[in-house]
Amino acid sequence: MKYIRVDLILRLLIIGGYIGILALLVRELLNGQISAGAFAAIFANVGMMYSNAEVVFGSALRYISRYAAAYARF
Repeated sequence: MKYIRVDLILRLLIIGGYIGILALLVRELLNGQISAGAFAAIFANVGMMYSNAEVVFGSALRYISRYAAAYARF
């Protein structure tokens, strides 16, 4: 149950960060600070960064959690 709660909190933080970046991009686009092309490029790259980070950190955490019990026995 605790794992589910922690996972939910972390996912909400991720979604909040993604929405925050999107809100900043929209604000700058509407204020004329960035062009539509820059908006599209940044938006596409932010999505790619999130997915790459999930792959990297997800595999590292799986590796750590897989062997944590074995290390705790010694």
